[in-house]
Amino acid sequence: MYKLNEKDRKALKYQCRPAIILPIISSGLIPLITVLVVLVQQIPLRPQQPLFAFLLQLPVVVLIAYFKSRKYIEDLKANSKRGVVKYVQRKQSKDDFNDENGVGYRGLKYRAFDDFAIIVEDVRYGVSKKLFDSLKSGDPVVFYYAPVSNMRLGIERKK
Repeated sequence: MYKLNEKDRKALKYQCRPAIILPIISSGLIPLITVLVVLVQQIPLRPQQPLFAFLLQLPVVVLIAYFKSRKYIEDLKANSKRGVVKYVQRKQSKDDFNDENGVGYRGLKYRAFDDFAIIVEDVRYGVSKKLFDSLKSGDPVVFYYAPVSNMRLGIERKK
């Protein structure tokens, strides 16, 4: 087992974002839907109905947020990652092009960029140029995974 570095902690915290955003969005959305349903059906709206809808959905939203992020939070508390040694089958690099602003119509200049990848167990993994240049076919690499969520945190050449 290895300790998490700051980059790993940031990646795990980033995975918890939907658990924060979902309750914020739904806490305003469900009472709004209740009001719209009441207005469409032309039922007289009582002041407690939106509040009741909010209080009813609150435990559901909290449970969804908990189950969405609990594995990542457990990984952050454990402060460890596991390393798995695998072997590079082959390397792959290609020149690719991307438009500058993502629109993709005529008149834009396309910028070239290099795409570097290694193939391990018949799966393609994007890597940095530095790691790509330091590896050759058959070299061992270490894949780091979070212990509970099993999220891949990084790839490194085995020392």
